[in-house]
Amino acid sequence: MDPRNQPAQDDEDLLRDIRKILDDRHDADDPYERGFADKLYEDCEDPTLQTQQPPRRQQNSVSGPVIHAYNSDFRRGAAPQRREEPTTYLGPVEEDDYEPPRRQSQRSRREPERAPRREEQPRRHRAVPESGYDAEPPKKKKKHRFARGLGKLLLILLVLFALVIGVMLLLAKQPKAEETLGARRDGCSTILLAGTDKSGDRTDTVMLLSDAKITRWPSLSKAFTLELNGKTATTQSKAELYLHARVTVQDSSTGKTGGMAGTALLNVQSNGDLIIKSGTFNGRIAMNDGKLTINGGTFNQEVDLPRGDSDSVFFSGGTFANIWYPNSSGSFLDLLADGYAFYDNDVKLVNAAEITGTNLYNVQIRPHQHTFTKGACACGYTCPHTSVDESGACTVCGKQFAASITEGKNVTYYDTFGSALFYATRNDGCTLKLLADVTGTTVMINNPFIFDLNGHRVDALSVDAKATIKDSGTTKGSIGKVTVFDTKVPGLTLDGLLEEGYAFKYGNGYWANDSYLQTTEGSFVTVEKAPIQSVNVYAKDKNNQKILTIAYGATGEVTLVSSCKLSETSGGKLSCAWYKLTDDTAIPPLEGAAGTSYKLPADLPAGTYTYRVTFTSDYYSKSADITITVEKIDLANAQVTIEPWHADGKFRFYPYASETAALSFLSAVKVTANGKEDRLSNSDFTYTGATATQVGNYKLTITATDSCANYKGSKTFDWEVIPYQLWRPIFQGSQTYTKTYDGTTTLPGSYTWLAEFFGREGTDQNVTLKSGDYEVTAAEFVSADAGENKPINQTITLKNDNFVFSPTEIVDVKGITTTDKTLTYTNFTPNEAYPTGGTTFNIEKATMPDFDKEVTLDIVNNHADTYTVDLSALLPKLESPRTYGEIEYSQPTVQLASGYYTDGHAKVENGKLILTIDKNPVTTTGSIGTATVEVKSTNYKPVTLTVKLQSVNKRKLGMFVSVATDPIVYGMTLGDIKLSADATVDNQVIPGTIAWEDPLTTVPAAGQATYRWSFTPDDTMHYLTASNTITFSVDKATPTGAPTYTAITTGGKTLADAALTANAGWPSGTVQWVDKDGKPLPASTQVQANTEYTWSFTPADAANYNGATGSVTLYAVSSGGGGGGGSSSASKTSTTTNADGSVTKTETKSDGTVVETTTGKDGSTTKTETKKDGSSVTESKDAAGSTGTVKTDKNGQTTAETALSSKAIETAKRNGEAVKAPVEVKTSRNSNTAPTVKVELPKGTGETKVEIPVSNVKPGTVAVLVHADGTEEIVKNSLPTEDGIQLTVNGGATVKIVDNSKDFADTRNHWAKDAIDFVSARGLVNGMNDSIYAPNNSTTRAQLWTILARQNDADLTGGATWFENAQNWAKAKGISDGANPNGTINRAQMVTMLWRAMGQPAAASGASFADVPADSYYAQSVAWAIENGITTGVGGGLFDPTDTCTRAQIATFLYRLYLSR
Repeated sequence: MDPRNQPAQDDEDLLRDIRKILDDRHDADDPYERGFADKLYEDCEDPTLQTQQPPRRQQNSVSGPVIHAYNSDFRRGAAPQRREEPTTYLGPVEEDDYEPPRRQSQRSRREPERAPRREEQPRRHRAVPESGYDAEPPKKKKKHRFARGLGKLLLILLVLFALVIGVMLLLAKQPKAEETLGARRDGCSTILLAGTDKSGDRTDTVMLLSDAKITRWPSLSKAFTLELNGKTATTQSKAELYLHARVTVQDSSTGKTGGMAGTALLNVQSNGDLIIKSGTFNGRIAMNDGKLTINGGTFNQEVDLPRGDSDSVFFSGGTFANIWYPNSSGSFLDLLADGYAFYDNDVKLVNAAEITGTNLYNVQIRPHQHTFTKGACACGYTCPHTSVDESGACTVCGKQFAASITEGKNVTYYDTFGSALFYATRNDGCTLKLLADVTGTTVMINNPFIFDLNGHRVDALSVDAKATIKDSGTTKGSIGKVTVFDTKVPGLTLDGLLEEGYAFKYGNGYWANDSYLQTTEGSFVTVEKAPIQSVNVYAKDKNNQKILTIAYGATGEVTLVSSCKLSETSGGKLSCAWYKLTDDTAIPPLEGAAGTSYKLPADLPAGTYTYRVTFTSDYYSKSADITITVEKIDLANAQVTIEPWHADGKFRFYPYASETAALSFLSAVKVTANGKEDRLSNSDFTYTGATATQVGNYKLTITATDSCANYKGSKTFDWEVIPYQLWRPIFQGSQTYTKTYDGTTTLPGSYTWLAEFFGREGTDQNVTLKSGDYEVTAAEFVSADAGENKPINQTITLKNDNFVFSPTEIVDVKGITTTDKTLTYTNFTPNEAYPTGGTTFNIEKATMPDFDKEVTLDIVNNHADTYTVDLSALLPKLESPRTYGEIEYSQPTVQLASGYYTDGHAKVENGKLILTIDKNPVTTTGSIGTATVEVKSTNYKPVTLTVKLQSVNKRKLGMFVSVATDPIVYGMTLGDIKLSADATVDNQVIPGTIAWEDPLTTVPAAGQATYRWSFTPDDTMHYLTASNTITFSVDKATPTGAPTYTAITTGGKTLADAALTANAGWPSGTVQWVDKDGKPLPASTQVQANTEYTWSFTPADAANYNGATGSVTLYAVSSGGGGGGGSSSASKTSTTTNADGSVTKTETKSDGTVVETTTGKDGSTTKTETKKDGSSVTESKDAAGSTGTVKTDKNGQTTAETALSSKAIETAKRNGEAVKAPVEVKTSRNSNTAPTVKVELPKGTGETKVEIPVSNVKPGTVAVLVHADGTEEIVKNSLPTEDGIQLTVNGGATVKIVDNSKDFADTRNHWAKDAIDFVSARGLVNGMNDSIYAPNNSTTRAQLWTILARQNDADLTGGATWFENAQNWAKAKGISDGANPNGTINRAQMVTMLWRAMGQPAAASGASFADVPADSYYAQSVAWAIENGITTGVGGGLFDPTDTCTRAQIATFLYRLYLSR
């Protein structure tokens, strides 16, 4: 193989070194740098080397020699070299170093803040750095910098020389030896790379050594220079170079034949800065962002400037085929640097300002010097006139201006005075400066700006605003006539148009009067500094304090003082004169005015006064005015007296007058201030607040009128209206007020208090109060009992503040007391206080309510006895608050058949008829006579009661007797065994007493026992005594407890050492140790540790006693104790088998704690641990799995928790029973110490009836629900059972078990005590008070409505009456029609309302009472009540529906209703 075709190792080394240099030079983390380095390396590989490269190199198809030149500054670790920044150069510029200055935009009005244009600096070049950014001017090079630059140049030349040698060696190894440096190979581009560090603004340089074909360019973000070197770089499709940094393109070759070709060449992007100095470009140049500078070159395709403007495009040379500039707000002039213009191909000047459209074709840019005609150049440039000389001519184009406008630092020049004046009149505060005379017209100034004559002439000036006229010229300008109009600015004069110290001066030396409105016609005036610069005047008081206002009466203490300031031109005599102005007219000089001061008169009235002082010098006068205000004196600050006036300011209210007046008339008002006293006339003042209609504090105000000469404001006087004192009350006159007794102390409805009083001490007329002036309260009889001429009580309270009762002048009348606002009558009898004409109050007796005045009394034949009839019980029960008062009974009148009665054997005592009947041996029955008694009472008219007497025979009782005690165990006496008896006659229960006839100490033997009983009816008069025998079973007694024994404490002991003996409480018998089969164990049996031994007791009386057995651990040792000699525990354990088959194990610990565990035959367990301090814990689990824990602390406080099992609940619900909780508590009357029970049910159980065992349950025992927030609520539906309390629980509940029984004194021995305790404990029926229930009182319909509403938890709060809400509830529920609330309720109505309240349930059968018709309204309700055990009737097959229902009966009905549910 030809060795020339083999790659030389030196070439590979050179390429590797170049790649390494590029890797070090470019930032590996920068994708642009990384790509650029890779591309340079790949494009430079020789195709002859490709076969020797790894596969990744095979994709590169370029070939040919590549030469890379680099200098030593690329060495690794070299410090970056900074060069001086470019500056503006002020002297001659060499062609190679000069870059033309960039031209300013023509859009001066659009961007006024832009820097001055070229013409503003006509003799200087504005240098533009290649980067396109603003730069600092270059500093002058010092001498030592030349040596440093020369050293660097030599170093670069050495590096280049080395590279050339390397290239030559490389070329020498190529196949054709005749190829020289720079020769081109097909498909291979040759470039030269040279540069410095990337630090600073320096750039790399890429030099073409031969024509290059560029297949793709990377996007560049680092600066570099592309040196075409007379060669052409041709870009392929999509090889456009995107620039993101500063890139300079130039051709420094001698022939300038280098360039670029292709469709798209260069595209300036963000941060890009393209500078083209020379070259030929046959492709599109585009600028989408950044900056573009073109100093020269030929552009045969379009240059696109879609984002260009005067700040980003700078053209100072070049020939262009097409420039596309779509900036609609600019023109092509924006693209030119200063001193350049567009020329066509014929070198004719192009007016760029006249170009329309977005394209400019076939132009070249050449240097150009502007030639102005009327401020414009043929190139399209317009002079901005930014430099104007003192004469108003533009220093650039020579244009002469008429005026200028200055605003701050901005100066604008105007061609005509009119345009300048137009602007000034619309911009307050600016300065209009004349640059030429204004003649032939009148200048109109109508807004405040500065008008500077600047030495020029104005024929006439008219001013109607606060403008300022000045003259800054070195020679004085003049004005033909000045005219001032003061319509818009009142008080404006000639003086107001000039700066301080200046005045208008005529040509003849006289001065224009600065207080005038115009200068003299036909005489020009100039603006000159006046002889008198200023005049000052002020007023001072006696303390030399400056003032402008003076109080009336103090003007004589005030002096006006003046002074003036003269200018340096003043030289004439100075004079001073004082004037007083009236309607802007100066009164001749004031008398008494001397020199520069003037003292004001002492008698100046209130008002405003203007004084003028005028100084004159050199025919020039200048004045100053001062306005003094003499103020009116405020009455509030003066001493004011009025006549007449009460010294204390108090005026009494007069009830017979329409108002109370503080001033009946006003004779004088005097004012004293500043030592002067004036008496005001009636026209000088008004007054208010002099009258009032109510008691209170008021203010009388004297107010000065506007016409009052010297006073203003108002003066206030406090005054008070005090109440009128009422004297002797007039009471009613001779009148009689009577009402019928109703139990209340309310006065008769016809009574109205007269409210009239005698006039005070007879001098005033009588006073009658109106209804709203007072309130009558507590008007009542002292007593509610009937009677005549009864005393009363009442309190009169005054509500009108205008009245009080006299504390001293009320007549001394018995029963009347008073305060300032109350008049109280206590136990007051009017006709005693006013014997001759007093009023009488009476309460007449009422008629008793209709009632049955007859009663039947059975007299038993053949029986002597004393009969008693409670007459008071026959009287109708009165509705509260009615009472009978004292009741008086007459002695009875008895008419009786012979044989029954002996005269004089009847009497009435304590409301009872006592009738003694003789034994009359007859058997006939029927009416035998009467006994009558007249009843008189305090409050009711008399009535006569009749007792009908009829004879009867005694009746035999029907008996059903049973034993109530279960079980009966041997050892119980007959006294321990209770009997239950039901004695009836015609289905009527007859109360009585049953008793054993044998001694109560008799002990029945075990087995069947028969004993005799006897029943004694309570009513032995009508019923016979009954007697018979009853047989019952007696169980054997089972000994309880454990035998006594001696605990074994050491090993080696026998059963004999335990000394087993029977319990002292057991009957006679034997006790012994037995084995598991019940056989006796020998006494010599050795006792083993921790082993239970069984004992067995055999009674001697086996007929009446059962045996007993149990087990104990005789010898207990701790674990690890072992056999003999081991330590023993101090606890004792015993086991007892109970009669029901359960086993109780009792363990007594050394600390006194007793643990008792009982296991039932059904598997239930109960464990109770009782400590020595009395506290205990009982844990229970029943056979169904329900658990319970009861804890009692040493103070007796008990808490319990129970969790009921699903099995227990299901069984109970299936049997229609309540679930019994495995806990037992003892109730307490104190809610704070009552036991608390927490009940938990399984989830999803729903409502469940739960029974909580209570050891001492009573009818008044209730469950109290404890809410989560701690509040408590009685569960009305909690029902007492035989063993505890039953309630309905849903999910769970915490309740207290409380004995809420009420201790009513009148129910302790009552037959309905249990029912009353039940309803009162639950708040269903309340007592009359805490100690009285009144069981025998009747019940009204309103009371029953209220009871039933409470039962159903209705809201009874509010209402006009105590029963209104209950009445409405009963009507809404269909329970009652709501009529007659005070009517008494009978038994039929009671049962019916109760039935309706329960939802009117249907009964299985009808009512069986003879007095309940089947078609009566109450038949269904009575049948329901019987079926549910709510009533059994009154006996004799009767229900007695019309009998009044007592409170005890209502309690019973409700009690039985709740129990039935």
